[in-house]
Amino acid sequence: MNEHIFGNLAGTRNIIGTWRTGCNKQRPQTSLGGLTSTAALVLTAAPFLPRLCSTKAPLG
Repeated sequence: MNEHIFGNLAGTRNIIGTWRTGCNKQRPQTSLGGLTSTAALVLTAAPFLPRLCSTKAPLG
């Protein structure tokens, strides 16, 4: 982010959106054992998916 000069709001949103996507979906995080944030979320949520996708099981 230090490399960019933000000229207008639309350009700022575009640059930040690109940075956020790269950070969350492509860049491995050492605090997550080398996984990306998205991969860690999928692994964490996987045990709950059958329950969340079922219309018979109540949430909560």
